[in-house]
Amino acid sequence: MTAHQNMLPQNGSQSRRKRKFTENESSGSGKDCKRNKVSSHDSNSIRKGKSEEVVSESNTGDIKKKKAVKSTGNRKLSKSERNKLYYEKNKDKIKESKRLRIQNAKKENSELSKCSTKLTRTEINRRYYEKHKEKIKESWITKYKDPVRQAAELAQKRAAYALPENRIAKLAAWKKSYNDPIKHAAQLAQKKAEYAVPEKRLAKLARQRMSYKNPVNKALLLTKRKVTQAKKIASQSDYSYLLSQARKAMLEMPTLACTVCHRARFKEQVKLCHRGKYPQKEAVMKCFTGKYIHKCSTSCNDTSVDHKRKKQEWICHTCHRHLLKGNMPPQASVNNLWLDDIPDELKALNALEMHLVSIIQPFMKIVPLPRGAQKGVRGQMVCVPANLQRTADSLPWTLNTGNLIRVKLKRKQQYKGHHLCMTVSQKRVMEALERLMEINPAYKGK
Repeated sequence: MTAHQNMLPQNGSQSRRKRKFTENESSGSGKDCKRNKVSSHDSNSIRKGKSEEVVSESNTGDIKKKKAVKSTGNRKLSKSERNKLYYEKNKDKIKESKRLRIQNAKKENSELSKCSTKLTRTEINRRYYEKHKEKIKESWITKYKDPVRQAAELAQKRAAYALPENRIAKLAAWKKSYNDPIKHAAQLAQKKAEYAVPEKRLAKLARQRMSYKNPVNKALLLTKRKVTQAKKIASQSDYSYLLSQARKAMLEMPTLACTVCHRARFKEQVKLCHRGKYPQKEAVMKCFTGKYIHKCSTSCNDTSVDHKRKKQEWICHTCHRHLLKGNMPPQASVNNLWLDDIPDELKALNALEMHLVSIIQPFMKIVPLPRGAQKGVRGQMVCVPANLQRTADSLPWTLNTGNLIRVKLKRKQQYKGHHLCMTVSQKRVMEALERLMEINPAYKGK
C-alpha cells in the first residue's frame, strides 16, 4: 500500500481502512500496539503531511520502482534525457522518416550522385545552381532587399573585422594564397584564357554597360569618381606630398624606350602599346619598329622588374596622341630621324680609348644631383678640337699589335696631375679608327 491509498474517503468499509501486517509484525509486541494507535489516527497524520507505510515483503520491489518514478517526476529532465526518451518512444518512426528522406534525395539528385566521383566541386555547384536558379534568386532578393537585416550583417562583419586577431589571420591567409606561385600562376592563366574568348569578353562589356545604364549604379559610380577627384586635388595642393612623389620618381632612371621615337622615358611618360587600338593605315603601322623589345635567350637569367618591362612594347604619350588621329608623329624614327647601331669596334672601347679616337675633346664640370642617381652639368662647356695624327705620333706604337700601353690623360701637359689613367689596347684603337673612317665623313682625310 502506498501513501495515497491511505487518503481514500472514510465512508468505505472497515477492511479498506485497516493496514495489513506481516506475520512478524502481527506478534504482540509493544511496537505493534504503537502501530495500532497510529492506525487509529490515520486522518490526523495525513492532514499533518506525515505518511508512514507498512508493506509486505512481496510488494517492496514495486514500491521502490514507483518511488523512483515519482522522484524523477519531481525534478526537471535535461534536454539530452528528453531526447533519449523521445527517441526510445518513436524509434521506428524516426528511422522510417530518415530512410524516406534519403531515398527522395537520391531520386532528386540522381544525376549529381552518379557524377559526384568524376566531376569537380565547382561543376556540381554549377549544375545545382542551374537546377534551382529561381529559388536561389528569390532567396538573394529577400535577403538583400531587407535593409535592417543587411545593416545588421554589415555591422556584425565590421565588428568581427575590428578585432586585431581576426584581421591579422585574414591578412595572413590572403598573403599565403597570393604568395603561392603555382596557385597564383594558375589563377592568372585561367583569367587570361577566359578573357581571350571574344564571346565572354563582349558579354562582360555588355553587362558593364547595362549596369551603367541603371540610374542607381550610375549615381554610385559618379559619386565615387567625384570623391577620387577631390582626393587627387587635395593631394596635389599638398607640397610635401608632391615633393615626396618627385623624389620617388627621381630614384628611377629613364629605362623604357618608345617604340616609335626611340627616346628613353620614365615609367610615367610611357604606356603599353596595343597596336590594335590605332587606325590600320600604312603611315601608322610603319611607325611601330619594335626595336627595343628585349628577347630573352638561354643565357638570360635576369628576373628583375625592369627586365620584365623591357620585354613589353611601350609608347610615349605624345606619339600615342598623334597615332590615334592617324598621323605620323613628328619625332618618329621613320621620319628620317633614325640612329644607326653602334658598331662592335666602338662598343669594345673603354673611356680613355674613346678619348683617343674622338676628334673633339669636351671640357665640362659634371656634378651629381642632390636627389636621385642622375648627374648634371655646372658652368660652361668648352669643346676643343683634337689632332688625331699628333695623338698617334705621341703614343709609343710597337710592331706587336696585341700590346697594352699604360696611358695618362691630362687636361694640360704642364699639369703634374692627370684626369684618367687606364690601359689602352693598340689593336682596338686602330680597328675603331678604320671603322670610323668608313662610316663617318668627318674622319675622312684625317
